[in-house]
Amino acid sequence: MKKIVLLSLILTIGLRINSQQILLTQDIAPSTSFEENRESYPIVNKINGSIAIFQLDDSLFYWKHLDKQYNIIGEYSTVRPEDELEHLLGITFADNKYHFFFSNDSKRDFLVQTIDILNNKSSARYLSIEFMNKKEWYLNSFSYKNRFYILSVKKRSSLLIIYVFEGNELMQKKELDFSDYAFSDTRYSKLFDVVDESISSYTCRPEIQLVDNKFPNTLDITSKRNKIYCNDNMIQMTFDNEINKTIIISIDLNSFESKVKIYKQKEIDYRDLLNLKSNSFIHNNILYQIIASRQEMNFSIYNLISDSLIQEYSVKKDEEIVFKNSDLVQVSGTTYSSQEEEIELDKTKQILRKISKSSIGIAAYQLPHNIDITIGGYEELVRNFTGAIMPTIAVSLIYHFNPTTYGYFSYKNTGSVYFKSLLNPINFAHVSGNIPRNAFDEIKEFSNTIEYKITAETIFKVDDYFVYGYYDKSEKKYYLRKFTDDLGLDQLHYLRPNQR
Repeated sequence: MKKIVLLSLILTIGLRINSQQILLTQDIAPSTSFEENRESYPIVNKINGSIAIFQLDDSLFYWKHLDKQYNIIGEYSTVRPEDELEHLLGITFADNKYHFFFSNDSKRDFLVQTIDILNNKSSARYLSIEFMNKKEWYLNSFSYKNRFYILSVKKRSSLLIIYVFEGNELMQKKELDFSDYAFSDTRYSKLFDVVDESISSYTCRPEIQLVDNKFPNTLDITSKRNKIYCNDNMIQMTFDNEINKTIIISIDLNSFESKVKIYKQKEIDYRDLLNLKSNSFIHNNILYQIIASRQEMNFSIYNLISDSLIQEYSVKKDEEIVFKNSDLVQVSGTTYSSQEEEIELDKTKQILRKISKSSIGIAAYQLPHNIDITIGGYEELVRNFTGAIMPTIAVSLIYHFNPTTYGYFSYKNTGSVYFKSLLNPINFAHVSGNIPRNAFDEIKEFSNTIEYKITAETIFKVDDYFVYGYYDKSEKKYYLRKFTDDLGLDQLHYLRPNQR
């Protein structure tokens, strides 16, 4: 037993040291625009392990080419696209050329900028896409396996259109008709209707949240009613506009075959519909559903391959939440002059009351040995000119190209009420013990120590660890640091012998 404790201590200390490992340090002249905010976009070459870090400021487009040991093997800069086309949507790579797809706020104009890293050349051209004629609505876009995809929906229909780019050329356009399915119990039951429901006065367009479930997600992301996931050569689109069900569209990206499935929510006790909320989350072909009112909460887990219910957890307002592994926490978010404030809640009825008044959400993240579940509610926050945070009902969060960095900033700045639970990844039974710290926790703790002297932050994943990049304004240096998830050594005894 003493040997096990000693081994755990040694490994824990080793992990902490490893989390502070510096991969790259580079001096940056103060005359560059690093003193201002700069966006960073990292790309990892899966074939040779090299990394390209592209950075944009107000006028220029920089890139650094690193080998797998994080040595700089090339640098280049060029003029960035015009201001109106400032949103980077995706990237493809072929023949030593990176192709960057930009758009404007309205998603009506598109431009692709090509950077030839072998010859240090750059070129740009506008793209002609049919839904510029306003007969289609842009939904979202993403890069996957060196292809760039744009999704749109035809107005007042259930016709989904997928544009596929390879290099900087449009190679395919696929139209999928879901007119045989009702996406709502109301007369507004077309696909366009359910995405149109998420329009706010701030966005003025349909919205579907892109989710990368390979890293920790916060409730501001997962509480969106319409979401899209991309894994294993498949798109999975979820619609939780109806309280009593989750609708899933699955599309094979090779054959473009599709299917629609409906998963009913558990019926629970409620007194009024306004305080009845539901949502879902997909992770590794597992559907997590949550439904809650002031009186009761139900948490269900389905296997999407076998269509079977695996586990179900329920709690009423006067009961203890026996499947939680953390306190019931309310987070106030951050301001420009203070860190987030956490308030511990005493009773189940408190968190149920707050969840039922907010946007409900659930998230799952694969830790080294267990699954970390976050359940709670999110109230969107906006800062006024003084830096103070104010609640708002419908402020759209703009999702840019790098989902890992976006997820981290959401993780770092959020206003929510939640609790966490640990589940066994085999049978999804509740596992007791403390929640291990993930890499985002480590990065957040580290960045808080230097928060007011850093800029150009970015995060990307390489193999089984995360890389945190930032510019330290006081040192005038650019850093890349390595961070990893906590192994959760106090959970090892819950695993089967062959998993240790």
